[in-house]
Amino acid sequence: MSRRDWKKQFLRVKQIADQNLGRAEKTEVLNEDLQVLDKRVESIQKACSTMHKKMKECLVASAIPDPEKKLKKIPESYLSHCLIESGNILGLDTLMGQTMLISGDAQGHMAKERLQLELDLERDVLNPVYDITEKEIPAILKTKRHLKQLILDMDSAKARHMNAHKQYQQGNINSSKLDSVREEMEEAQNRVEQARDQLSTEMFSFLARESDFSKILFDLIFTQAEYHRRVLEVLQRTLPQLQEQIDHNVHMPVYGQPLEDHL
Repeated sequence: MSRRDWKKQFLRVKQIADQNLGRAEKTEVLNEDLQVLDKRVESIQKACSTMHKKMKECLVASAIPDPEKKLKKIPESYLSHCLIESGNILGLDTLMGQTMLISGDAQGHMAKERLQLELDLERDVLNPVYDITEKEIPAILKTKRHLKQLILDMDSAKARHMNAHKQYQQGNINSSKLDSVREEMEEAQNRVEQARDQLSTEMFSFLARESDFSKILFDLIFTQAEYHRRVLEVLQRTLPQLQEQIDHNVHMPVYGQPLEDHL
């Protein structure tokens, strides 16, 4: 940090101390219009942060980058492996062996569909929401912090100008010194106005994209609907296969069955 930066930091700390003790005037960082925008941005930030957190909890393997490892963590994948393994042990010459193999294959397809769902949600929902909370809003907050520092500089410059004006009236400093202090104050005021305009522009631009943010929720529901449609197709293909195996089983039950049906 340069000597000039150290001086600025010292003056900011001194200005904060004077303001806290009531010895200096304090300018509000945000005017009424910016306060309204700031509350709206804060509300969106909280909503998106909550949504991102809860969605990650709903995804089985969101923390695993490798798709192959993700697939192994999905419950349907476990069940598929168990059913196929048990079906092979029982054998294709048994009804349970056949139905377990068919069911295990269906669970395997559903596991892949679940994996695709999580990948789609990460790409189309989680990542965009993350960008809102961790990139776009922090950029606005950075501009807001910069404005706060510039206001401290402006208030400090105003205090120095007021003191210099008193010194000038008392004849302790000349007019050129007073002009120099006034120029510093005016420059500080201009920087504050520019920063306010920049913050206002960033906030308006962010809030103008609310329809884009809402589109993320549409993508969430659409992606889930497509997933359930594909899973339903798997189940609808599997049920007739299972029914056929049961209906054409040559080893019909004997005990506990009506004699008429058995014969």
